[in-house]
Amino acid sequence: MTLTEARAVLGVSKTKMARLVREGRLTVYENPLDRRQKLVERQEVEALLGQTGGRSPSGLVGRSRGEEPPISVQGVASLVSGVDIEAEIMKLRKRAAKQAQKRLKRLARMMEE
Repeated sequence: MTLTEARAVLGVSKTKMARLVREGRLTVYENPLDRRQKLVERQEVEALLGQTGGRSPSGLVGRSRGEEPPISVQGVASLVSGVDIEAEIMKLRKRAAKQAQKRLKRLARMMEE
């Protein structure tokens, strides 16, 4: 799951999410199809939620600056239920192929100079 999805499930801010990663409570991986996107394992997020019975732990939720309320796991599932995963993967692969072609062309121009 992406960091954004994990934030929605946990109901935490970007700052709190960065702190969880820094503290080693969540491990971040680079998305092999889109290097701009970071991933976390769903099991780690669920384990973090499981520590408090499925509710966002009060120690994780930062609500001091008017941040949006936490979303339940079911809420996130309903948000992504209509997404065609295969189509999204194909879009990412096409984008990666275009980027690779651009890089190769740029490299070829540099070699010619």
